[in-house]
Amino acid sequence: MDSNDLIVNFITKDQRYAVPSIPVNIKSSSTGEEFDRIIKALIKDNNEKIALEQVEFDFIINGKLLRQTIDEFIKNENISTEIQIEIEYFVKCEPPKPHKSFLHDDWVASVDTIDEWILSGCYDSSAHIWNIKNGQHKIAIPAHTSSIKAVKWIRNGLRKNNQKYTFVTCSHDETAMLWIWDSKLNQVEHIFTYIGHCRSVECVDQHKDLIATGSYDNMLKIWSAIDPIDGDNNVNEGGDVEMKDISKKKLRSPAITMEGHKESISGCVWLNEQVPTVLTVSLDQTMKIWDIEIGEQKQSFTSSKSFLDVAYCPSTGNILTASCDRLIRIWDPRQNHGSLVKNVYSSHDAWISSVDWSPTNANLFVSASYDSTAKQWDIRSPMVPLYDLLGHQDKIMSINWSNEQFIVSGGADSQIKIFSCSL
Repeated sequence: MDSNDLIVNFITKDQRYAVPSIPVNIKSSSTGEEFDRIIKALIKDNNEKIALEQVEFDFIINGKLLRQTIDEFIKNENISTEIQIEIEYFVKCEPPKPHKSFLHDDWVASVDTIDEWILSGCYDSSAHIWNIKNGQHKIAIPAHTSSIKAVKWIRNGLRKNNQKYTFVTCSHDETAMLWIWDSKLNQVEHIFTYIGHCRSVECVDQHKDLIATGSYDNMLKIWSAIDPIDGDNNVNEGGDVEMKDISKKKLRSPAITMEGHKESISGCVWLNEQVPTVLTVSLDQTMKIWDIEIGEQKQSFTSSKSFLDVAYCPSTGNILTASCDRLIRIWDPRQNHGSLVKNVYSSHDAWISSVDWSPTNANLFVSASYDSTAKQWDIRSPMVPLYDLLGHQDKIMSINWSNEQFIVSGGADSQIKIFSCSL
């Protein structure tokens, strides 16, 4: 065996493409592309009829994707060549494909998806609902008196039935609003107006019948999203709608207010804990965890730069953060020792404005940046994203992957861009 040769063993969890577990000699200069050809040849030796023309494989060594020669990888990871190296392979996910684009009259600050519906919030103070598949603009709602900064569909059973959807809009006008949209009748009903913040409401998340908002007033507030009281129903129909005067009985004050941040709260997420728990990130470079049951801060972590967004992965408990230092970080706040930051991801050329996890694959996430690009990542490849999602002509303000089939982004070019994902 040549001194530049290595002995490896290829394994896979996908039994459709399994090969015999035997040692294979490879050149140390081999790359993932060459491994792909080796695996396909081994598969063909066992099954000549199998179709591999549309299949491409990715490779993992010690939990990280191979994105260089195996010799470079081994040196960077300090892997011993004295023992047989185990390489796991799997079918590479296909690149997301451009699907549709929607034009607004002003910047798109926030997007969210549920079922086949996109909810968007715009700087012209309007909210919009679109059909994600056919591109139909269902309704425009002039919801606020200033820019909308965040929107959120309500999940976990608060939807009354399959035709009615509840959502929240948050605005620079210092209010958040709760709405119900009847998708069959295409009617919007204003339920509550949440008052209590004294500056722009920047972020929102929901857990059961509780809504959390973060604001430029540095406050975290919790609100009730219970069913509306009987009485005045401000129902708006069809196309573009006009909101009637807000009656006093539709005004709601916060159930809980918590302070501790020194600057604006830029992101908030509910954590999957036994007691109601919210995690917030802020421009003050801190991340805080709050016990909503007792109304107190539980933990606080400090970073070197301001946070701009946060996302939570329920299946792993990992936290994804976006920062103005152009870096994405994955945190595990449950760690009792060592660094809470599990990995750092670098590829954007400007502030990272928004991040979101895949709803079905805990290894995948997306990011959006002021550099006008969005990117799809695998957590096992910190330095190189899987794919760049191009199309925006100005900074991207928000990205969402709530629907496993579509990645949706909105930006300062007044566009929503949709990319379809292969399942």
